[in-house]
Amino acid sequence: MAKCIKRNLLSSVHGIYRGGLAVHMAMCAMAGKLGSQIDIRQMLCSDALTDDKRLFSESAGRFIVSLKPDKKHDFEKMMNGRDICEIGMVLHTDQFQIIGCQGMSIINLSVEKMKKVWKNMD
Repeated sequence: MAKCIKRNLLSSVHGIYRGGLAVHMAMCAMAGKLGSQIDIRQMLCSDALTDDKRLFSESAGRFIVSLKPDKKHDFEKMMNGRDICEIGMVLHTDQFQIIGCQGMSIINLSVEKMKKVWKNMD
């Protein structure tokens, strides 16, 4: 990952830890003030894993990265031999959406509303 950063292949990178993928994807959306659409069916994991396990697992060594389409080939080449998967895209809207294992939208929220709620969680 460090080599990808040094070569300016990534627009952003964020580690996944406490709370799992859903929490950290939401954090990225709020920080960037951009929407996103995530399809968890694209994750490299057992088909037996349920939506909640895919979204909130705290397994180590995972990252969320964003990159421009013209950098995708170079990124994939640099990550050769490592498990990577494209599970979504950044949207220039206010919507944060997650598509679940059954192909249905299971989360569809306003990024601005998420941010307001997050800030008021004291």
